[in-house]
Amino acid sequence: HLAVFVYAAAAMGLFLWSRAEEKELWRVTLVEEDGTLVEPTTGAILQYLWFHEWGAMSALTVTTGAAVLLAVLVTYHIFLVISNMTTAEHSKWGHLRKRWKQESRAAHHLVKLLREGHLLPGDCHAAEGTADSAEGKPSDAQAARIESARASCAATARVPVQDLPSLAALLSPQQPLPTNSYNLGLMGNVREVLFPRASHRRAALAARRALPAAAVEAAHAHGSASSKSRVDSRGRDRDAKKSKQAAEAAGKCD
Repeated sequence: HLAVFVYAAAAMGLFLWSRAEEKELWRVTLVEEDGTLVEPTTGAILQYLWFHEWGAMSALTVTTGAAVLLAVLVTYHIFLVISNMTTAEHSKWGHLRKRWKQESRAAHHLVKLLREGHLLPGDCHAAEGTADSAEGKPSDAQAARIESARASCAATARVPVQDLPSLAALLSPQQPLPTNSYNLGLMGNVREVLFPRASHRRAALAARRALPAAAVEAAHAHGSASSKSRVDSRGRDRDAKKSKQAAEAAGKCD
């Protein structure tokens, strides 16, 4: 589709260029309504073409816009292919990366507040209700410092205050950002898209060939032994049933 629209836009552009060359629009002098002579600028030539070649100009506008949009879409899908992700996975990874950066900025700002003395080390634990007070709650001064610190960290991280983790959680060592385990590298991702592992049986055949002959014979022997034991158990069940029926018949005759 991208190639079709690019070809159509190029064809319309060449057609309009030939029309402008045919009428020598680059060398004529245009006359305004008040009689003023105007040099043939690009804007004036485009305005002339819009009035006299409106069909070709409309087609050029539509095809050029569609080609640009399709080029953006194709570029995005190429990025997804080389990253081995779907659109949903890309969106989720984007949210995760954004959240990780926000918490990292908030943690750095909290450490800065502690260094500058705007917040005391015990305030972070007091915010969790572990302060050494009568009711286990922070004092008024601690509560004021905690609220100010949370508001400042939320403003730095650009998140709502209610979405900000606790101060103690921000001070704990931050886990590294996880990596995409499905990313196999450029060539590996392209190979995975063109030849998915789920659509061919090469891996299964290779695994079967890799098995030693002794393991294959042992598997066959185990299968034959299992079937033989099942047959023997069925024969014993039949014999027991016949013996029971014979005993019941003898009891009736007596």
